[in-house]
Amino acid sequence: MDAAKNFSKVSVSTGYGASDTSIVLISGGGANLPSAPFNATWWNASDYPDPSDDPNVEIVRVTAISTDTLTITRAQEGTAASTKNTANKTYLLIAGLTAKVINTDLPATFAPISHTHTEAGIVLSDVTTDNVSTTKHGFAPKAPNDATKYLNGTGNYSVPSGGGSSNRYQISTIFESVTPFGVLENHLPNTGATTNGLDLYCNGTAGSYVIMSMGNPSSSQLIFSKNPTFIAQAFCSNPATAGLGTVYMGCGEIGELSNILAFGVSQHFGFKFIANGSSDYNISATCSDGTGETSTFIAGNGLTAHVYRAVMTSGSKIEYYVDGTLVATHTTHLPFVDENFFTFASSNSNTALDQPRILISYATLQLDQY
Repeated sequence: MDAAKNFSKVSVSTGYGASDTSIVLISGGGANLPSAPFNATWWNASDYPDPSDDPNVEIVRVTAISTDTLTITRAQEGTAASTKNTANKTYLLIAGLTAKVINTDLPATFAPISHTHTEAGIVLSDVTTDNVSTTKHGFAPKAPNDATKYLNGTGNYSVPSGGGSSNRYQISTIFESVTPFGVLENHLPNTGATTNGLDLYCNGTAGSYVIMSMGNPSSSQLIFSKNPTFIAQAFCSNPATAGLGTVYMGCGEIGELSNILAFGVSQHFGFKFIANGSSDYNISATCSDGTGETSTFIAGNGLTAHVYRAVMTSGSKIEYYVDGTLVATHTTHLPFVDENFFTFASSNSNTALDQPRILISYATLQLDQY
């Protein structure tokens, strides 16, 4: 945009023809003008006090100033170069507002800057300087990888009131047994029993099994849209030395007793303990959608009490923990039918000593409320 100066009106010292491009002002006039370049209106002020009334008014562009001598370009902004040398007339030059300032200079100076950013040109480094806060606009902070936390009004992630672990409800830990060929003992605290909790084992009959469920075994209390979690503390005993015993603890289709050992057929997720023939159990994380099984071997120490936890997240993955340590993550063959918590033991041996057995101190199911 051209420079401007208040009260920039000066008198031309003499007359000039239509082709002259250098004019001289009355002494001292150059100091009243802004710095070149700029546009100015030149007219016969003696006959036309208002320049818009002069038929020969002209806008010129002043490109240089040397004391009181101006170098000009004629016929600007749609005006015509004209003779300005009528005798005894005063010709004035004013560096005032013209259409060029409004129509060209201002839009060019304050036009919005448009630029298209490509994804490849954006660098998203782990810098928090421009994160949103209570004092300025900004970027959203990096996600905390915690589905219970949300961006709050201070620009930080937090668990909302009533959210997180407090926004989950726990299904009753009352058990009901289905024991066609097994034994379920309920050892409660302070009864003199050697083991507190629930003791589940087969009776040594070949092909026998025993099942324990949380609540009604024929109903589905576990809803997969509610991010189910089951937690249990348990350990096994009496491993079948011939490797013929299996124990399972987790969630599944409780009604499908015929498929209870078909881990790739019955929908489920949890932990399985398979006697390894060496007086212990091989432990694996397992899940199935009914078309196949995903299984991850964890360890061979089923005789020791551990806290087992399996968590389904948004139907997209299941994470398995032992004593708080993540031991497996499954993203394939995830079950999708609503189920129940149960555990079972099964034996293919008719030897009384080969009684696959699991002792559970406690077991809970947790579901999201929302």
